[in-house]
Amino acid sequence: MSGTESGAMTTTPLPGNQHNSSHYDPFDLSGLLMYDDIAWVGIGIAIGSNALISVSFNVQKYAHNQNELLGDQRLPYYQLPIWMVGTLLNAIGEIGNLVSYGYAEATVITPIGAVGVVCSALLATFVLGEKFTMVHALGMTLIVAGVSLILYAKGNETVIQPTVEEALRDYFLTPQSIVYMIIILIGTAILLSIATKYGQKYAIVYTFLCSLIASWTVIGCKAFMSFIRLTVEDGNNQFNSFPSGLFPIFTLLLIVFCAVWSLHFLQQAMRYHDNNKVIPTYYATFTLMCIIGAAVVYREFEGASSSAIGLFTLGVFLAGLVVYR
Repeated sequence: MSGTESGAMTTTPLPGNQHNSSHYDPFDLSGLLMYDDIAWVGIGIAIGSNALISVSFNVQKYAHNQNELLGDQRLPYYQLPIWMVGTLLNAIGEIGNLVSYGYAEATVITPIGAVGVVCSALLATFVLGEKFTMVHALGMTLIVAGVSLILYAKGNETVIQPTVEEALRDYFLTPQSIVYMIIILIGTAILLSIATKYGQKYAIVYTFLCSLIASWTVIGCKAFMSFIRLTVEDGNNQFNSFPSGLFPIFTLLLIVFCAVWSLHFLQQAMRYHDNNKVIPTYYATFTLMCIIGAAVVYREFEGASSSAIGLFTLGVFLAGLVVYR
C-alpha cells in the first residue's frame, strides 16, 4: 500500500498528523476505526512483540531465581543458558517493537507495552509462583481500560516520515529537543551515582534508570524506521549521501547501545525484586519517558484538541496506576 493510498505517510517536516479540533468529538466511538491499515499493522506488531517480551522477562527472572539458589557459587547472569534463551526472545520482541514504530506513533505504540504487563503478571503468578492478589487483578483491568482510551484518543493520527535532513532540522536539532536530551543525560548520571546504594532496596531506582536509557531507543527507532521505509518502500535512499547518510547508521548504533545498556539495569531490578513489581514499574516509567520524548522531539501532540489530550492523559493515568498497587 503506498503512502498516497493509505494516507499514513508523509515526508513533510512538520507533523501533519494531529486532530482537527474543530471537528473532533471525544465521544464519537468511531475514533478507534479511524486508524488506517498501516497504523493497525504497527499496533498488531506491537501487541505481539510486547507479549513475547513479557515471556522473555519471565524466562530471565527464572534464571535469576535458579542462580540465586547456588549461593556463593552463582554465576554472572549472562553465563546462564536459560538467561540467554530469554535474551534471544527479548531481542526478537524488541526488533518487532522497532518495526512497529515505523507504522504508528510512539505515543500509541509505547503504551501498548501494557499488554506485556498483563502477560507478565500471569506468567509470574502461574510459572514463577509469585503472589497474585485482587489488587493485581484490578491493576490489569486498569491497564486494559487505559490502553483502550489511549488508542481511542489518538485514533485519527497519521505517521510522519521525515528524511534525514528533515529529521535533523525539524526534530533533533531544535532547541526543545536539545534541552530535553541534556536533561535526560543529567538524570541518567544522577541515577547511576545512586543505583548501587539504593537499587537493592527500591525497585524504582533500577527501573527508572533503565527507562531513561531505553527512551533513547524509541526516539531513535521512530527516525530509523522512517529512513528504512523511505529507502525500501519509496525508493528514496537515505543511506547513500555523505555525510547525511551517516546519521541513520549512528541512529542504529545508538538504538543497539542503549537497548543493551538499559537491559543490564533491568536485569539488576529483576535480580533484587519480584517481576510483579519490576515489570509494572518499568512499564509506567518507560511509557512516561517515551511519551515525553515523543511530545518534545516529534511534537506528536502539536495541534491536538484539549479533549483528545485529556482522554489520552486519563488513559496513561489509569494504566500507570498499577505501579502504586
